[in-house]
Amino acid sequence: MTSIRLPSRFCSAKRIYHHHKTLRTAADVGYRISVIKQPIATYDAEFAMRVHLLITTIALLLCVIVARAGEPIVIKDSEAIKYLGKEVEVRGRVVSVTTSPLGTTFISFGGEYPNQTFAGFIAAGSKIASHKRLTMIRGKTISITGTIELYKGKPEIEVVSADQIKGLDPPLVQ
Repeated sequence: MTSIRLPSRFCSAKRIYHHHKTLRTAADVGYRISVIKQPIATYDAEFAMRVHLLITTIALLLCVIVARAGEPIVIKDSEAIKYLGKEVEVRGRVVSVTTSPLGTTFISFGGEYPNQTFAGFIAAGSKIASHKRLTMIRGKTISITGTIELYKGKPEIEVVSADQIKGLDPPLVQ
């Protein structure tokens, strides 16, 4: 008769794999089982270590996710239509900056209105609508951060703060 030595933690199940991966009890296949007595504390410590490692890994992943959640993703002005309702940073070259007769300012990317790929708009009466910086951004590469909304089939972001607009071109050396 063949003998198998099992650690005590396997004693309650008394099951082994037999040919063709069929589970059978040890007695069914003629094995005599002898038990090796090992302290349970050894298994408890190993289990606790694995649980601790799992919890640490999950905590680290959550930290990375939370850290990335604070930063909007950066996209090109031509991709803005794909991110409706999302907070993003849209980058591109400004084609024109125009002000409507009612006082709304439009920063157009990718083409003149109505052929723009993306626009930033500043509502009439806003403090930043008359900002001198707006007159200098035509032809420059900038980014506008905010939530993309659709207006007349075109993606746009409402600019309510000067902090939403960042100039990406290096300053001109004079």
